[in-house]
Amino acid sequence: MIGRKRGAAILVHALFLFFASSPSEAASPAARPPQARRAVAPDVAAYQAAAAALLAKMGTPDSGATLPGITDPAYVRFREQATALAEVLGTEKFPVHVPDVDTICGPANKVSVAYMLDGAGDLYRQVRSEPQKMPQALAALMQQNGAKYFEQMLPIHLFLLRCTAASLPAARVFVAGLAPEEMTAVRVNGLRQVQAGITQSFAGMLDVAFAPALDARRRIGVLQAVAADGPRMVPSLPREVRPRMRAVLDRLRLAQKGESRKLADAIAVQLESDACDVICNAGVLVPPR
Repeated sequence: MIGRKRGAAILVHALFLFFASSPSEAASPAARPPQARRAVAPDVAAYQAAAAALLAKMGTPDSGATLPGITDPAYVRFREQATALAEVLGTEKFPVHVPDVDTICGPANKVSVAYMLDGAGDLYRQVRSEPQKMPQALAALMQQNGAKYFEQMLPIHLFLLRCTAASLPAARVFVAGLAPEEMTAVRVNGLRQVQAGITQSFAGMLDVAFAPALDARRRIGVLQAVAADGPRMVPSLPREVRPRMRAVLDRLRLAQKGESRKLADAIAVQLESDACDVICNAGVLVPPR
């Protein structure tokens, strides 16, 4: 396996939200360059409303509610809105800015987390007398829910992959605009976590692409998404990770034919890139004393 678990795509957005919420005037909507400002498109309002309706129906991990299936009207509405929005995210029509990580990536992340944490309330009650067992038990629960809700979560994780990739150019500009004294220990640590999250997200989607249960049509869809978002994401991956990803991908792609093989080959070429942005270099950043 390339990634540690299929739910890894969740992590990058939780980390990105933390990163984007660092106190700074540069992270506010008003700080967008005038030429980059845009009115909120109707698609975003519809997407946010669909996410809110779905989350309301899902309840909390402690509510005991049955989570919506793939034919549930609330889920279908959210999936359709997210899929439509993903088609324009990061394009000239809809550039993504740092504040959008919360307002656009955030709702889908909350939906994903709600599926992943289904049953967490019962789990907490079972292990609360032995808190040291909670991390392992929670990881097992998320792995179980990743399989249980695979069909619901696949479109959500594809949206989150696109939202992450579309956010990276603005994130790089934001970091580049920080004065040396603003690169605090908290921000350096946050940037390193963002790097780890991006790595798990990219690797996790490659895992999903080659999952035995995935049919050829959907495999091509996942590979298309990874190949499309790769040029924005690969420069943020640690250089030492890329050859390992490439080695695993080389073994997996040998069994592919036609369009799947062509897309896998394209991703393999992307992983050969030596480009290394500020997120890729997070490991060598030293905060001011």
